[in-house]
Amino acid sequence: MLLFSPRTILAIWGLPLPASASQSETLTEGDLESFLNQHGNHVYTYLCVMCRDEDAASEALQNAYMKFIEQVRRSRVRRDTAAQYLLTIAKNDHFSRVRKESREVELADDLQDGNAAQREARDHLARELQMVLLETAKDPQVPPDIAIIIRLRFLEGADLETICEKTGRSQATVYRLMEKALTILADACRRAGLHPEDAGL
Repeated sequence: MLLFSPRTILAIWGLPLPASASQSETLTEGDLESFLNQHGNHVYTYLCVMCRDEDAASEALQNAYMKFIEQVRRSRVRRDTAAQYLLTIAKNDHFSRVRKESREVELADDLQDGNAAQREARDHLARELQMVLLETAKDPQVPPDIAIIIRLRFLEGADLETICEKTGRSQATVYRLMEKALTILADACRRAGLHPEDAGL
């Protein structure tokens, strides 16, 4: 049902409760309670059908009442078209709400699609880089000591101490080999159409 009665809304706005209806060409504040009581249910029924939700319909009706009352206070509502005008305000409020909710859903979908696209791009880059690492480590033209560094450091993720233990090389030597390995891998990435910076090289 309605969140507030027409009488309550008029009280909230500090408007006078009607003594007798005015017969001026425009609707007046004194006409409001009887007018809203007479036409409110029709507008509310329309909104229930459009919104398919009584709470949403009630909220839309209250918004329409507020806007309608403001226009009446400014003497902008003709008596002969007031009922249609109230319904139009309610329709516009409903459709504005629908458009806003639609934009919010579209924005959420866009963000979700954007995140999915970014994840797919990262996954694709990781797969391409893995292929470059494997091919370079197996390339017979790559010196064996550097191929071992590529396998241990970049494919297996071994730390410096582990590499030194497995290769029997000093840290200084391993550092020099890693620098050479990075240069070789960067060249291999470029040949594969990858940017070394994107691959972290």
